[in-house]
Amino acid sequence: MEQELELLKEVNHLHDRGFRFAVTFPEVRQSLLEMVLPTNIKMLLNMTTIKSFKEIYLDETLNTSICDSTFCINYRGSNKFLLVFIEHQSSLDYKMAIRVEDYKNAIRKIIYRNRRKDDERPLPAIYPVILYHGERHYSAPTSIMDLIYDPAGIEKSDDISSPQLINLNKLEDNSLLRYGWAGILCFCFKHVRRSHHDESVLILLRHLDNLEGHNAKDFSDFMLKYFCAGIDMSAGQFRAIFSQHNCTQQLEGKVMTLAESFVQEGIEKGIEKGKIDCAQALLREGMEKEFIEKTIGIDLEKLL
Repeated sequence: MEQELELLKEVNHLHDRGFRFAVTFPEVRQSLLEMVLPTNIKMLLNMTTIKSFKEIYLDETLNTSICDSTFCINYRGSNKFLLVFIEHQSSLDYKMAIRVEDYKNAIRKIIYRNRRKDDERPLPAIYPVILYHGERHYSAPTSIMDLIYDPAGIEKSDDISSPQLINLNKLEDNSLLRYGWAGILCFCFKHVRRSHHDESVLILLRHLDNLEGHNAKDFSDFMLKYFCAGIDMSAGQFRAIFSQHNCTQQLEGKVMTLAESFVQEGIEKGIEKGKIDCAQALLREGMEKEFIEKTIGIDLEKLL
């Protein structure tokens, strides 16, 4: 059970890193916000003014994931802006509504800390979004009111807003992929846990092949590595699927380099495991630590 929990932590960490790195690309931020914001809100905004929250408010005390997931967008013809916070979720969390309120309050505190005490400007509105791609049906409450027993409706008068839930599992692939960069990211989130990946790998390859822009190469490299790490695909499996796809020479070189890195990583992991097993065996036999480190070339401080 402990091993399964450790594996789950590693998988969730992989997806968190994937999301946080992907949104560093301006093209991803732009298309993702185009995708998640309702039309009536987008009509009020200048969608060419998107900035990361940490570009405006630099504060080391703010949770890094909040910084990386919050974006500022100016209203049309104004220097005032809306804050959009996107919480990426790969598992159910029945306290999500409370977490969202905590995040919103943390963001507001940062804004206040960056203002003078006599600054009376109103705080920007915060629009929260839950981007969900877990395997289970999303049944967790999205409103904090769903967690409160309030038959008299005392707190409902406060009109507490709920975050918008975007359940990627319920969206068609074509609907996702029409959003370009963000569509590719969401497509990977949606399919990374599924058992049959041949078709999804081919679809991903086709859309990465058609991607254009200054950062297209770096983003394509990253998404291929993220997706294949998430589905735990071997180099041989990857090459077999890739052989079915007619692509440009540029993508072919990129994919073959990736496949070779799979092989090299596998070799390096095997060598490292062999060193660890050998060191542990010598330790059990009572050999001196200095001798083991010098002979095998391993740091026992990290191992013990």
